[in-house]
Amino acid sequence: MSAGFEVAGEVVWGTNGAIEAYLDCLADASAALVGAEDRMTTFFRDERAMFNMGAIVRLDALLGSADAKTRLLAVFDLATTRLQTSGIFSDYGLQWLDASAPQLRTLITNA
Repeated sequence: MSAGFEVAGEVVWGTNGAIEAYLDCLADASAALVGAEDRMTTFFRDERAMFNMGAIVRLDALLGSADAKTRLLAVFDLATTRLQTSGIFSDYGLQWLDASAPQLRTLITNA
């Protein structure tokens, strides 16, 4: 079973493990960039804590304004970079990340 991130009705699918790892990195990146108590950081921590197989993480709630979109993209970019260099993903996982991260970034940008 797969899990995914949804933006504006579009889902970017990945393995459960890949989405969990992304949520961990997103929570850490958000805490580093916008603060540990920020709404975005809390969102990612809560999504990670509630994560279950087949989960779809709906990101639309984080896209309420142009400023919110800019913040989310900064957090997303930092988390993606951290995942690329962390050693968490296998070669297959890195191929998924290289294909899926630009797709997800485009969905966020266009939302």
